[in-house]
Amino acid sequence: MIRIEKSIRMLDENCSVKETAEAVGYQNLNHFYKYFNQYMGMAPAAYMRRRKEKHGEDG
Repeated sequence: MIRIEKSIRMLDENCSVKETAEAVGYQNLNHFYKYFNQYMGMAPAAYMRRRKEKHGEDG
């Protein structure tokens, strides 16, 4: 849970999913996706899209 919360902050700062996963200690990207999805109810990329839409950011 702590690693996922840290990853959310990193994604909010526009870090890439791969960079974020590695920074919070996931060596396997599939595991990061699995646990992020369990905690947030969506994939990291979907979280980033939703965040950008909410804040009116372009790509």
